[in-house]
Amino acid sequence: MLTRMRDRAAVHTYTAHRAALPRLRALLTSSDPGHLDISALMPDGADGYLPETELDAAVRSLGLRVDEGGSAVLRVTGFDFDTVRHLVKTPVVAALDAGTSSDPRARGAGLRTLDDLLQAYR
Repeated sequence: MLTRMRDRAAVHTYTAHRAALPRLRALLTSSDPGHLDISALMPDGADGYLPETELDAAVRSLGLRVDEGGSAVLRVTGFDFDTVRHLVKTPVVAALDAGTSSDPRARGAGLRTLDDLLQAYR
């Protein structure tokens, strides 16, 4: 299931100047790591969903630079963004986002939360 869910959005990682991060966060719709019983996963970065039609403008206006180790993770999607805004607030999306993270702590918390949610569903 987790492998199939990875394709819900294209993930792009960038480096952003710290002055650009508040403006970037304002553009993003982010899942809530509070659903995972851990603190914010990237307190000095940004991680969230962005409509695919807004990616190029955000990269240009904020001076984002592609960087696999960067602190700005943009999950770009072509889905109806009102639906995305609704779904992103759920514990399932928070767990999926964390479960596909490169951070082992976040990935573990996400997978545990997904397991708990599946057990509760059964």
